[in-house]
This record gives sequence, structure tokens and C-alpha cells, in this order.
Amino acid sequence: MKQWPLALLNELMVMMQPAHLRKAFKSVRLAHERDTLRAELVRVKLSLQS
Repeated sequence: MKQWPLALLNELMVMMQPAHLRKAFKSVRLAHERDTLRAELVRVKLSLQS
């Protein structure tokens, strides 16, 4: 049995589980947005204090 390239296996997994992966990507993006918002809040607080 010949080894499949990793990229091809990844493509297959993406095709087999689109909804699951979309949910994972969405939660990652939401976490990133939340962290960005938190950083923005901290920046505003610091500028108000000075």
C-alpha cells in the first residue's frame, strides 16, 4: 500500500467534514476577535488613565 501525501489526506478530511471544520474555524475567528476587542479595551483604558 503506497503512502498518501499529507496534503491529499488533509483535502479529504476537509471534504468529508466541511460543517465540523467550518465550526472550528468560526470559533477560532471568534476567539481572535474577542482577543482583539480586549486589547482595544486595554488600550483605551490606558489612554484614559494617562
